[in-house]
Amino acid sequence: MKITQILHFNLIFFISYIVLFIIQQHLIFPIQQSFISFGVLSGSLLFLPHGLRVIAVLVGGYWIFPGLYFAHILTGLYFLEIVNWDENLIRSLLSMLAVYFPLIFLKKNDIDLQNILVLSLTSSFLNSLFQTLYLQWSELNLNGLVILSYLVGDILGSLFLFYFIKYIKIQSQIKVT
Repeated sequence: MKITQILHFNLIFFISYIVLFIIQQHLIFPIQQSFISFGVLSGSLLFLPHGLRVIAVLVGGYWIFPGLYFAHILTGLYFLEIVNWDENLIRSLLSMLAVYFPLIFLKKNDIDLQNILVLSLTSSFLNSLFQTLYLQWSELNLNGLVILSYLVGDILGSLFLFYFIKYIKIQSQIKVT
């Protein structure tokens, strides 16, 4: 991959992650909270940024890490109001590692439903595990439903984004006469 492609992909995924996080925080999560709430640290049941992480890693592999990591840090500081730099850096890194660890075991990096499901499921589980262990270690106690909401939200966010992109691709191939 050329350096210009790497920079281009990093910029695209950096901006896309932030845009999806804004949609997440100001549209999807408030709608969810009006129907069901697991408490202060609850996750979204449709977390679109995780879907973007999965697709970005399949598209760009390890080259995408800087753009996604800095987007994580920025959204953690601004939207989640995590003012503790150490916590923000650690939790962002844990989320990124959760997506990259399963990539090591994938035989191919094709963007197909099977790879998205495998990467989404394993990274969702690892992210939930890593975040839970960190929050327990830092003496924040979590409700089991909160952990489940992270897992479900990551998986559904990945599937939603995959089918949305697939739909756009199909629509762009239809010629209107």
